[in-house]
Amino acid sequence: QADVVLKEMAEAGHTPGAATFNAVLAYHGKAGDADAFRAGLAAMLAAGRRPDADTFELLLSTLSGADALQEVVAADGKANLYTCNALLEALAARGDVPAAHGVIQHLVAAGERPSPYSYNALIDACRNAGDVDNARRVLDLMAKDGVPVITETYAAVARALAATGDFAGARALVQEMDAREDERLEPSTAFFNAILEGHGSAGDLAGMRETLGAMGVRAVDADLDTFAAVAAAARKTAAAAGDAVDVIKELEVAGVPVKRAVWHHALGAFQAEDGEDAFMDLLRRMQVASGDRPSRATYNIALDWLSRRGLESETQEVAMDMLAKGRFKPTTHTWRILDRFPAVKDAIEAEVAQRVAAKEAADKEEWTRKSWRQKQWAS
Repeated sequence: QADVVLKEMAEAGHTPGAATFNAVLAYHGKAGDADAFRAGLAAMLAAGRRPDADTFELLLSTLSGADALQEVVAADGKANLYTCNALLEALAARGDVPAAHGVIQHLVAAGERPSPYSYNALIDACRNAGDVDNARRVLDLMAKDGVPVITETYAAVARALAATGDFAGARALVQEMDAREDERLEPSTAFFNAILEGHGSAGDLAGMRETLGAMGVRAVDADLDTFAAVAAAARKTAAAAGDAVDVIKELEVAGVPVKRAVWHHALGAFQAEDGEDAFMDLLRRMQVASGDRPSRATYNIALDWLSRRGLESETQEVAMDMLAKGRFKPTTHTWRILDRFPAVKDAIEAEVAQRVAAKEAADKEEWTRKSWRQKQWAS
């Protein structure tokens, strides 16, 4: 039936994507049909679709013991950098360090320069194999092969060190990056998240705060992955519940800039039992952090939370504040939320009409003034 669908797609002028071919390969792999799997791989390559990490994971699982690169070449594919990096990603997930190292050696021997992401995958393979020492040595290997180290490479090493509980060693990589005097090497959100994830898994609240402090000194933004890691560390201790308010407080104390998406997540995840006063306080803190310019999405989250709890006066207060910040035209979603309180909706509609009329009058006056100036210059 899968073959029939592929044929119908071809007749309709559609070329199946890699995900489509992977679905067919997964079926052949589950059935243990190696010949059909190889035929499916050949069809994928003939259609101009390059194998990705999922393709290679299926290949490694189905053709156990086979040389993955040779299988691709035999199916009329190319063992280029893209293909090798996809294979390296699959090998990294398996923690197969010797095979991953062999792929990089193949690239070098073939005159194809590996990319930094090739070595990042090798570091991930070492991490999944529990081989932290070799993960560190990859940096030396990159220098030997003349491949530049990038921030993501250090993030991969930091993740490997953090996975073994060496948080001090992971944080020390910041000084190592500085010592290289390369302006492109700057600790990123992903770098610190790699360490914070380790703190979260270990429930290391004290260490997490130390890492957040380093993050705050560098003014590195917190994203949703940061939020999740901090929440995980807090939940595993008796010191904090790990809810939205706790996480935001940890970030604020450490001086870590918080991205708008994190504030939105915190507002959306706010628990009803914490009360509207605590919710409104969180909203005001976000307004201060964002320079008093929340987006329409921010207001919609707040309005939805308040209106669902029957807080009519608070809903009107937030809606009026939205208009006062220059958001003249509420979205369709805003109006649907305000349908829960007809009186509030009527008041907001009247306020919007008044503000729009005032703005139109001001615009007209400005254009009249410009027209008068033009006449003066013309005369």
